[in-house]
Amino acid sequence: MNTLKKMTYIKSEELFSPKTIPSIIKHAQLMTETQANIYYNEKSQPYLYETRDFYIRNFLPTDNQQLQLLAINKEHSPMQKYDHTWATDLNSCTKMAKLFSENSDFWAVIEKKNHNLIGMISFNQSNDNFDNIDLGHVWHTDYQNGCYDTEALSLIIQHAFETLDIKSISTNNTAEWLPQILPYKKIGLDITNTFSTSFVKDSNNQDILFKGCTMTMTRDRWYNTVSSEENNNPDSYIPKTTPPIIDIFKAHTTNTNETFIKRINEHCIIVDKNEFNVVGIKIRFSDESRGWYIEEATNTDKSMAIKYISNGTIKLLADILDIDNPQIIGIRTNIQGDGIFDFVIGVIVDSIENLPEHLPENSVTLTCSSCRYAKFNINEEKNSDRNGYSRRMSADEFFVNEFRELSEYVYNKDSLPFNMYDRHGNILTKYEPVKIPKNTAEKYESIIFDVVSLPDILCACSMTAPDSDEFVIYKFFDIQERIFSLDCAKMYNDDYYGFGIETDVKGKYNSYFGSRVSNFNYLPDNIEKMTIPSGVYLHISQLEFNGDNPCILYDIAYNHLDELFFKSNYKYKRDYNKAIIARFRQANTASVFIPLVLKQ
Repeated sequence: MNTLKKMTYIKSEELFSPKTIPSIIKHAQLMTETQANIYYNEKSQPYLYETRDFYIRNFLPTDNQQLQLLAINKEHSPMQKYDHTWATDLNSCTKMAKLFSENSDFWAVIEKKNHNLIGMISFNQSNDNFDNIDLGHVWHTDYQNGCYDTEALSLIIQHAFETLDIKSISTNNTAEWLPQILPYKKIGLDITNTFSTSFVKDSNNQDILFKGCTMTMTRDRWYNTVSSEENNNPDSYIPKTTPPIIDIFKAHTTNTNETFIKRINEHCIIVDKNEFNVVGIKIRFSDESRGWYIEEATNTDKSMAIKYISNGTIKLLADILDIDNPQIIGIRTNIQGDGIFDFVIGVIVDSIENLPEHLPENSVTLTCSSCRYAKFNINEEKNSDRNGYSRRMSADEFFVNEFRELSEYVYNKDSLPFNMYDRHGNILTKYEPVKIPKNTAEKYESIIFDVVSLPDILCACSMTAPDSDEFVIYKFFDIQERIFSLDCAKMYNDDYYGFGIETDVKGKYNSYFGSRVSNFNYLPDNIEKMTIPSGVYLHISQLEFNGDNPCILYDIAYNHLDELFFKSNYKYKRDYNKAIIARFRQANTASVFIPLVLKQ
């Protein structure tokens, strides 16, 4: 059942308290059944959820009379003989309303038409790790019809999973009373346990037993349920993964420079950022400047960020600029493709006018203009209090592949990509500038085409046969250290090549992957010695913004060459006697080389 809403997030202009009834409740006719408004306060906390037919808010002391009616209805329900007794006199209900109003875990569900309290929802963190919520509800039987109750419980579960980053929901109910468990079943919760229990005793002081049940749903299964609903009912509104409310609150409030636009997946959202200024240290990057291989990749954005943060340069810069809690940022500028760009690691400042006279060496200033960005959360440290990709490269790979399928956006080469870092140099968020392309050429305008001549390139390779279960790259990595220790490889072991050679069976290819070497002397016997022939090649690379995933380059090489290159470079054609070559470089870049010949 699709109960999720297209949410609009509204920061109230007036300072309302959850203890007072907001005057901003819309008229029912202004909203559709697929909409919901979320109102939040100065502390970025939601205090009112509004749909077309009802709204959910914290209790007020003035709810005492409405709460009395709910208590009376509860005490006359079919299953009351099994449940705890509620007092129904006005004095007791006044005390109960006051108690509920002082606890933000109790929510009142109010029907718009008659302004009646039609139910209440409560939730409490139920374990020491605060990652599970025990959900409860009491509903007026006139509205216990699987409609309002399901919709309201769905909305509050959405709040729990997204705002509080809860990993699972559980609820305990009376198994025999279908109206109580039906809303949870519609939302997708499963009965995971049944038991016999008692809350009250009969006139003979004997326990009145009833069959209870525990129903649960995990966060992951909830998202899968969302996806399933979307497939079954494509006309209804359900985002790819529902936007975490807390991210949107932060985008609107804690970071006034950023506005939430839409969610792409669990870790990626689209935001608009206003213009901002940066003071930082400029470092020039190119493949030749990065040094040769030593145990781990060196001279990358992250390694330079760690270097300048750990050696005190960024702290010195912040101190000189009189910034107590600096926002540390790393920006790529002057991007030329094939691994050539400037990297500026520094801090965000209010203004670049009238800066102190003596800044650290190689200091520069930048103004980043307003732009739309894809924002990726990164959590390489796997901190339990935040979400994000566990590997930075996972975000890069998503951006090159699924991002382009799940959204209409592509990279915007007219703006600057950047990362935000913590005080240890760990990446917190990645921002890739994006836009909606108007045509195919604009879709691929971050791609660079350059006709070049290559010498013979000697490669020490691993090979896998067609339909092999082995992955040729991993096969090479298993033995690469033996090659890297040789003199023939010492200048090139940051330079990888991959290609396919057709076998005797047409359409079947052996896959090769390896490292460039200066000669084939002393190579292990189990290494393939392959020579990439010299000649004219079309070098396809991309502006250096999102790492070294080459998939988009292959897409162009095999599917878009005619329209993107040969149509305007008619004197060339593809040389089918040579293989298409992919070049990988350890730190950042990937390229594809298409063999060319001149037309006669």
